Amino acid sequence: MNCAIYARVSTRDEGQDFTNQLIALRQFALTRGWPIAAELLDQQSAKDSNREQFQRMFQAASQRKFDVLLFWS
Repeated sequence: MNCAIYARVSTRDEGQDFTNQLIALRQFALTRGWPIAAELLDQQSAKDSNREQFQRMFQAASQRKFDVLLFWS
């Protein structure tokens, strides 16, 4: 089962990065034996649904490029 990772940080809070999210999500995939087909990262407010990687995630999902999506809650 292939997985994709989607991570986002807000531009409002300076100093944020994806590191903690990616470490946890990569480890989660590794422990389940899921290859990571894509990592999609946005640094933009969640209010904007036109985020570039967010839209790419939907496109990749519709093309069945991954089976499960992992994201940080």
